[in-house]
Amino acid sequence: ILKENLYTPLALNFGRLSVPPKRTVLRNSERLEALRSVITLKNFKNNWSYQIARAVVETLIQTGLRNTELCDLKLNNVDLVNQRLNIYLGKGRKNRKVGIPAGVIPILQEYLAYRLQRPVESPYFFLNF
Repeated sequence: ILKENLYTPLALNFGRLSVPPKRTVLRNSERLEALRSVITLKNFKNNWSYQIARAVVETLIQTGLRNTELCDLKLNNVDLVNQRLNIYLGKGRKNRKVGIPAGVIPILQEYLAYRLQRPVESPYFFLNF
């Protein structure tokens, strides 16, 4: 259990795609790697749990999405080809586009392959079982 705040504000600009200045990232790469080291297949009861945890954590860390934005993300809002997320009615009820870093694309593709095998018809990108 982490006992201190690991986050610090960061402002990034991806040309037409921008991340507002209130985004946060982990301050210390050692702490980031410690967090990532917990998300291994051996720490989860099945591959599905591992895939969703890995995809959620990497998406939150590398895109700076807010929790509610991540939960509201729908399949048709994720554009892996153009590497962007279309966020509708985020903070301030504003629409925006968020770039997906190249390192997250294969993680999301792998998650999506598992997600599409689930016998659930849901418009949401991230499912919880």
